[in-house]
Amino acid sequence: MRIKHTIPLCFLGLLLMSTLNSCQSGEPTKEKKPAALQKKTEPNVQRPDKKKSKHIVLVNIGELGRKGIAKQIRNLRKYNPKVIALDVVFDRDKGPSDTILKNAFDEVEQLVLATKVYENSRSKPYLFQKDTGNHPKFISYADIGHVDLIEKSNIATAIYPQVLVRTDTIPAFGWVVASKYKEGLPKPKGLQPTKIHYSGNIDHYDVISAEDVLEDDVDELKKIEGKIVMMGFLGSDLSGMEDIDKYSSPFNTNLNVKDDPDMFDTIIQANIVEMFVKGRE
Repeated sequence: MRIKHTIPLCFLGLLLMSTLNSCQSGEPTKEKKPAALQKKTEPNVQRPDKKKSKHIVLVNIGELGRKGIAKQIRNLRKYNPKVIALDVVFDRDKGPSDTILKNAFDEVEQLVLATKVYENSRSKPYLFQKDTGNHPKFISYADIGHVDLIEKSNIATAIYPQVLVRTDTIPAFGWVVASKYKEGLPKPKGLQPTKIHYSGNIDHYDVISAEDVLEDDVDELKKIEGKIVMMGFLGSDLSGMEDIDKYSSPFNTNLNVKDDPDMFDTIIQANIVEMFVKGRE
């Protein structure tokens, strides 16, 4: 004998009304996700300053050799920049072209050149054994600063405000440039790393191409009067596609910052200069 299971009519009525109400509302039933999936995560990316730099103009040297750079310097000097800084190391003797470059250096009142340090001590990371230096024929015309960066998780995050190379103290390139521009800037204290306070990437600065400088483009070059001119490699054509002499910055939104660097070294150095000028160190 079969046993029939019956459902009360009142219960069926309530179930039918509930279904109709749901359809009339037009709102589908939403599945509640676990709290861990609901939480929205945002990348730890720094936002650049909205305003352009008032202090620094970037000049691309592209693929120019020493003769081309010398011509750039002579053209730049005519527009009265306060400081010319080259994020370039001239450590080798290259013969006749050096005389042309040396003569161009001699015409600049406030010139800063770069050097790189290496072979540091594990126990004292600010103590180095060597630096690349610049050839002796150039160093009498310029002040020197080191351009070395400290990376954390493949991002350039800090600098040594000064380093020891054997018995010599070499300040950071950014501080040397800033001190030439802003009188009375306090000297670096201590040897511990200083965090880089970034202002922006290439669009934060006025940028002049290598060609415009060589062609003495007045409309472009008049921007540099009274300012810091930072000369360095910004790609062969300012397209930003090349990864040569490039690092990752806190503005990098790429998932793999190691393989997709976003900022040329010269732009990082410009950010460091601006940091010291603004007193943000």
